[in-house]
Amino acid sequence: MTAVYIVLIIAAVIALIIFIPIDAAFSVSYAEKNADVCLTVKYFPIKLNILPAKVKKDIKKDAEKDAEKEKKDIEKSKRPLSQTIELAREVIDVTWDDIKKLIRDLFARTLAVKKFYVSAKIGTGDAMYTGIAYGAANAFIYGLLGFIENHTRLYDWRVDINANYDGFVIEGGADITVRTRISSVLVIGFKAAVILLKILKINRRLKNNG
Repeated sequence: MTAVYIVLIIAAVIALIIFIPIDAAFSVSYAEKNADVCLTVKYFPIKLNILPAKVKKDIKKDAEKDAEKEKKDIEKSKRPLSQTIELAREVIDVTWDDIKKLIRDLFARTLAVKKFYVSAKIGTGDAMYTGIAYGAANAFIYGLLGFIENHTRLYDWRVDINANYDGFVIEGGADITVRTRISSVLVIGFKAAVILLKILKINRRLKNNG
């Protein structure tokens, strides 16, 4: 019985870990040519501030990475164009349905938008162009909202876009929180890995034949 209890406890802990929600909160604001970006990931008691982040530049390592990237780009460019086209064609033929299903699953089962707040003040200094920019901004934001509502869960949203006809002003901000779970990420990751293996198999076959 002790072994059964241990197994049940381990199973409960694993289930707790993979089903606890992970929230990613992203916010950005722009005013008077100054932009602030913040990205925070929260998982139960753990809270990580991803952005803004302090990055220490290592010039030597950056130079080595650039040289390695250039070397790889040169090697890739040696591949015949016909082989590249054939690879792209076969990848689309073999994996297109899988990719579309993966994208649908990503939005429908993996992600949920807890919060979607957008605000903006737009003024170009010209009434006609201000009206055009105001209409385009509304069309884009509400189109994006429609896409989110049709493909995933949207819990709370607010849009506040205003036109300023008195002068030039471009200000705005967004506060978006997305929720997922490790279990969902693992499922999507497995499906993505299957697609990647198919692509690698096609690439390997074309190299052997070419």
